[in-house]
Amino acid sequence: MSTAQQLTTVTTLGAAPTNLYAQKLLELGLDPVIRLFSPSSRLIWNIGGPTAPIAGAESGMVLNQFSGFNAPFHLFDLQGARQNGVTNTGKAFDAAEVDMVLELSAGPGAETRRVLRWWIETWAGNRVSRLNYWTPELGDWWLWVRQFKPVTNQFKLSYAQSGQLELPWAARGDDAFWLSYDSVDTFDGATAGSGNGNGYVSLVQRGTEAGQPRYLVYGPGTFSLGDCTSGRSVTFGPILPGQVFLISTLDRLPVVIDVTPADTPVPAQNLTDVQKLLQYIISFVTNNNVPPLLQELESVFGIQPPQGNPLSLIANRFKASIPGLEESQGPFTTHIPVSITGGTAGKSKIVGALTPMRTWPE
Repeated sequence: MSTAQQLTTVTTLGAAPTNLYAQKLLELGLDPVIRLFSPSSRLIWNIGGPTAPIAGAESGMVLNQFSGFNAPFHLFDLQGARQNGVTNTGKAFDAAEVDMVLELSAGPGAETRRVLRWWIETWAGNRVSRLNYWTPELGDWWLWVRQFKPVTNQFKLSYAQSGQLELPWAARGDDAFWLSYDSVDTFDGATAGSGNGNGYVSLVQRGTEAGQPRYLVYGPGTFSLGDCTSGRSVTFGPILPGQVFLISTLDRLPVVIDVTPADTPVPAQNLTDVQKLLQYIISFVTNNNVPPLLQELESVFGIQPPQGNPLSLIANRFKASIPGLEESQGPFTTHIPVSITGGTAGKSKIVGALTPMRTWPE
């Protein structure tokens, strides 16, 4: 029988809620609050700032040093054979490489082993945890991180006896940037009464990096989406009642992704006998829960949404973005023109979203 303590609810490690010293530090707002949320969010590690544990008195991990919060980057340059200097053509960020020095704080023996075990289990496999950084001025920003290097400590056999251990830890943030809460706005074009509506999706920019909006479009209708404030627009549709598509302006994602719920009734495509047989076999072996690889197989055999390849429904491409904040500039709102043609009241809509990104979280 296992004697390991099972985490069935959220467990928070750090300063006790009754810690008056921690409460006073929070009120002063001098230091950031740094926390790590495990992949399942069942473990919350308060590691830095007022809510971190008092070393030697409270259980947890204490962040003593860190580096790498600002992701490395490289510049793209051109230089002619006889050119003095270079001509810069762009800049790209690599993954963030975060190095931390943590101090384990726990009671001796089993308590020390438990805290170390939970910390290592937080990073198990290739899963991603959320490193959260809060300040009174900018609020919450986070970096999605995974373990980057193995534990290389020279452990002393007495560390569990003393309840003290210094633990260097390396993590990698694949996305490079610190993220925060999305700005979201909804446009219901059918409010115009005729099924045709013109208006705006208004998104707030809080990041220092250029913002690339994304849109969920709900059928029926044909959708016109402004290319930020460039004066150009991208048209998508027509789509059927119940269909939902994600329209992305991110370079690394497909422009159109079909996210229609599996249980939504939409008119079926006229299939050939071979396509019908393939669809039956796939549905039978997957219980109608078709994994991505089999979806690719379906598309190879020509089984797609009723309109065919969703990319055939889009006209033009996104090229512009929402600029990031410049020095000393506060958040600003961008009004992106959108419209719906042939929509239905209560069903057709556009939901726009923008994820702010920063190179530094405070």
